[in-house]
Amino acid sequence: MKQQTPRDRARNLVDLLVPDWRPTAAQLLWGIRIAIGLIVLLGIASLIGGQYDKTIWDSAQLLLTASIPVVIAIVGNRYTQQRAQNDALQAYLDQMGELMLDKAHPLRGAPELSDERILARARTLTVVEQLDAIRQRSALGFVLEAGLLTPQHSSEDPVISLHQANLEGAQLSNFSLTGSSLYGANLKGADLSQANLRDAKLFGANLEGANLRGTILDGANLGGANLRGANLYGDEITGVANEQELEERAESLAGTTMPDGTEHP
Repeated sequence: MKQQTPRDRARNLVDLLVPDWRPTAAQLLWGIRIAIGLIVLLGIASLIGGQYDKTIWDSAQLLLTASIPVVIAIVGNRYTQQRAQNDALQAYLDQMGELMLDKAHPLRGAPELSDERILARARTLTVVEQLDAIRQRSALGFVLEAGLLTPQHSSEDPVISLHQANLEGAQLSNFSLTGSSLYGANLKGADLSQANLRDAKLFGANLEGANLRGTILDGANLGGANLRGANLYGDEITGVANEQELEERAESLAGTTMPDGTEHP
């Protein structure tokens, strides 16, 4: 029986671990780079080891045989995840585009509590749960530029409300969210630096550990919000320099947990 080469054994393991997957050229390149790195390290070890050369190279052959398919599988899994993220984002953009361009029932003109608004909100909250921070920013940036996250008039609500949305770790720096509905939203660890949250509804929102440096908070309702550990002070022009200035700028702070952990009366 012909003895299998390391390449043959690697191919068999690839077929066993990922039978329906074929790596791209870029993924193979990274696998080769890692394998070369292992060879170099083991080569150095053999020079140091002297009399253990044969044992080391036998071990190297075994290690490379086992590691290559594992590396390929990991890279392939990462590629699959990224592809799924891109597909989810594209599907969302297509769906929202259809709602906005519907001549019979355009989303922008849809009345409150209409099926169009309910559907748009449901799709938005669903996709922000699925996407990573970069693609999440792209999705929200799209509907923001379309004028769907902020009210057209002060007496109105935005077409898409983000109340109780899970936006933990969201990258929303420099977003203009004037008058947006974010009450009860989970914004833990979110980056809202330099964002415009003037008159935003943030009561009951979780802003623990959020970056609010330079954020415009004039007229924002922060009643009952959690600001524990938030990076809030440090910009005296657009943000707030201290708790007193925060009181002056915010519409309400009743029940708010402040950055130092104390509860505002």
